[in-house]
Amino acid sequence: MNTRTKFQAGLYLIAVVFLSACGGGGGGGAAGGGPTALPVSSLQGTWYGSYQYGTSATVARLAVDINASGQITAVRRGGSNSTNGTSLNLTGTIQNVGGSKFRFVLSDTTTGGFLVDAAGAHAGFLDEDGSIGALQKGATVPPLAYAPNDIAGAWSGYTVALNSSMNVVTEGGSSATVAGTSATGSDFNGTFTASILFYNSTYGYYLGTWTNATGTGNLRVFLSIDKSFAAEWACQGSVIYPNNFDTCTFAIWNKQ
Repeated sequence: MNTRTKFQAGLYLIAVVFLSACGGGGGGGAAGGGPTALPVSSLQGTWYGSYQYGTSATVARLAVDINASGQITAVRRGGSNSTNGTSLNLTGTIQNVGGSKFRFVLSDTTTGGFLVDAAGAHAGFLDEDGSIGALQKGATVPPLAYAPNDIAGAWSGYTVALNSSMNVVTEGGSSATVAGTSATGSDFNGTFTASILFYNSTYGYYLGTWTNATGTGNLRVFLSIDKSFAAEWACQGSVIYPNNFDTCTFAIWNKQ
């Protein structure tokens, strides 16, 4: 397995877990399986936010309806709020795979996962095609705009490293402090630094680079609708989407 690192600002899931601050690495694996134990029924509601999909890393709004039995009943893309996006004609099933980690399988056979925060209010997600984003339960409309300093402050959360089959190989707590366009923090790979190079005011994502003792690469962070949660991926090299999971890490973070 290749080493890697990632910067996090606070959000995200994985096929079986997700969200990190900086980086990967192999071996080990923390006990517990996430920040807190949550039943599938706690996911009931509409989850809304922004995500990237496809190899071109296209960004759009996403809404996911989940019932009390852990079934995905509808998925919508685009639109101006959580209800009027275009249906993707997908349903699916969700199961808890430990703590706050959930695995989903869609009706088109796509697999992925959610990593949910302790309050059960936000989630980061990732699927096998490299789609990733941050969702907020019960959010209905996006903010008027995101600003560069929305990502500033202290963040704390959970980081996961996967292998090429999207199995969790390392996981644990992580944290970061963002000031201006710079960040410092730590995770299971040790300390890291990161730089924010670009932000999008409409969809609330931030592009940058990371560096730690194992190497350097690109990162992308998505903020939730309320700007208090972040999900991100960080991969080695110059990739624009997580195409090789074993060279990336994923994480979810809450703003402190």
